[in-house]
Amino acid sequence: MSIRTRKPTGQVPWPLLLVEGEEKAGKSWMVAELTASDRIGRKLWIELGSEGTADQYGAIPGADYEIVEHNGTWQGLVQAIADATAAAREAQEAGEPPVMLAVDSATAEWDLLKTIAEQRARASKYGRKILADDPNADVPIDRNHWTHVTELHYEHFLEPLKHFPGIAVVTARGKEVSSTDANGKPVPNSREYKVEGQKNLGFDCHAWVRLSRSGPPTVVGMRSVDHPIRPGRDKPVQDPDLSLERFIFDILGCDPAKAQTVQAPVRSELDEAKRDLWSAAQEMNWTAEKLAQGFAEENDGQDLQTATVEQLNAYRDFLRLCLAQPDEGGDQ
Repeated sequence: MSIRTRKPTGQVPWPLLLVEGEEKAGKSWMVAELTASDRIGRKLWIELGSEGTADQYGAIPGADYEIVEHNGTWQGLVQAIADATAAAREAQEAGEPPVMLAVDSATAEWDLLKTIAEQRARASKYGRKILADDPNADVPIDRNHWTHVTELHYEHFLEPLKHFPGIAVVTARGKEVSSTDANGKPVPNSREYKVEGQKNLGFDCHAWVRLSRSGPPTVVGMRSVDHPIRPGRDKPVQDPDLSLERFIFDILGCDPAKAQTVQAPVRSELDEAKRDLWSAAQEMNWTAEKLAQGFAEENDGQDLQTATVEQLNAYRDFLRLCLAQPDEGGDQ
């Protein structure tokens, strides 16, 4: 039996960076400074929340970026990332300098998903029963709802950023909190540092930088052959002069001429069906919001995120049939 193999390239892939830290530690400022780099082409900024940082920091000397507009919903965020990815791919195919995408912040992204989990719990049969007795009651969010939003996080946020054909940077809040045991109970006289976002965010990023109001920038971890930080063996590295430009190109060693986009693996048949449907929707020039609306109209109001493989494939085939009609293709 023959297998397909190849030798490793040894090249640094396009990185996904996490810049986290306490409030007002300079996370967004550091990202804005990166946009002054002439080693990067187009710089795109997706802001979540209502802080207005993206507009304000456009006044930083040298800062040069475009704000990607969206409506603040989950579908709007998904569409913004998809549009930025398409722009980065076009630049890559044209041989232009790499596109940079900043998402400020992953904390707000996870807060948005937590709201979705809460809404699903309240709308469930069990939740409606509780609220019928007491409209102000707290409805517990069970594991199924957490699993659902975690899948959304990976499929539509984390994975697209990990495989972005350019430089991706996300910010997040971080702070010391009271330690808890395996049952979630506080541990007396014990503190631990926590990044506010999906619990595996630091692990999933290629490199992790922490900022503090009282100390220098710290490289918590990174995947690097030349400058490894080995868990359990090497301490985080403090660098008072750290900039993201130097970190990406000189420390991580990312070479735009050689960097490769890592292809996202297909995790399941359901994932493959979702990707095929999204591809068909993009050919229709549909947004993610339009796709969800169209699917619901054809499936008695069903949420696209709860669709089965068979339903996804059936709707994909429907869209492809629409595409085959020259007079109706992109206006469904």
